[in-house]
Amino acid sequence: MARTSSRFRVHALWIGIALSLAVPPPVFALLIRRPELDVVLGSPTSHFYIVSLVAFLSTLLAVAVLWAARGLPDPRTFFLGMGFIAMATIFLAHGLGTSPLFHQHIAPGDPAASFSAYAVGGGGAATLAFVACSSTPAATPTAKPVEQVRSSVTSLTPASELRTQMNRLLDEHVYLAMAATDTALDGRGDEYKGAVSALDANSAQLGGLISSAYGDAAGKAFLDGWRRHIGFFVDYTQGVAGKDQPKRAKAVADLNQYAKDLADLLNSANGLPKDAVIGLVQSHAIALCTVIDAQGSGDSASQYAKSRIAADQVRQIGDPLTEATVLKFPDKFSSPPQVSAKP
Repeated sequence: MARTSSRFRVHALWIGIALSLAVPPPVFALLIRRPELDVVLGSPTSHFYIVSLVAFLSTLLAVAVLWAARGLPDPRTFFLGMGFIAMATIFLAHGLGTSPLFHQHIAPGDPAASFSAYAVGGGGAATLAFVACSSTPAATPTAKPVEQVRSSVTSLTPASELRTQMNRLLDEHVYLAMAATDTALDGRGDEYKGAVSALDANSAQLGGLISSAYGDAAGKAFLDGWRRHIGFFVDYTQGVAGKDQPKRAKAVADLNQYAKDLADLLNSANGLPKDAVIGLVQSHAIALCTVIDAQGSGDSASQYAKSRIAADQVRQIGDPLTEATVLKFPDKFSSPPQVSAKP
């Protein structure tokens, strides 16, 4: 409906332009052939009111154009409004010459009257011609949609890059882990091997990200523990598949211990509070375990809903880890923003 309405307005605009150009010439030709149809108003009073009305309407139009031109970078719109102002001013002067307020009026044949009339048409036409023929200034940038501007300029800092990479890899970890547990429960061996391989590559990238900030020793310690905690999720999945509650409980206990081990590692590396880290990692474990439970029961709706919760929760680990890293190594992450412009 909106597209149809827009198309109708465009057609109406072109029809209006065509009529405004096509109607005056035949009317003028008719008046030339039939002079008796060309009514001459010899009354100065009537002339005053007609000209004054046209001058008033032209002034209103000029004010509207100038008001609209305030926020436009192209100065031609301003000159267009000034053209209407010029015509309105000369029209008003021309009309005042025949005003009933004056005792003496300019005679119809007086050259002053003719000059003012020609000045109105000539001056206004010259101004409008200047506006129409002038090109857009080179300094005026071509307008771009907001989405294009947003996508073409990106502020990058080492800190923002670290946060982006950390959260991307953690988010990827959640979805790859869920893919691995889902294929394992369904017995899709080849898919399971592919998911496990991708999950381990993701773990290696996370370890490399930690190494880039804390050094190789800390990165290796993080990666070894991270891979162990993935193994605990495998144990939990096997417990769900075999309906082995003790195995599931043992996996949960191992995950809780891993949360404490990671808290010790991060606290010694960057000072993150142990209790906060333990709570966040245990929440991560619980979120993924509830997804595995839904996968095991075949409840797809619950599985996907809880997958989103797990992916959202893992960012609560990435954000404070990034902030603590930046505070720990300010020299590595304090460079000014770099603006990358994409064509």
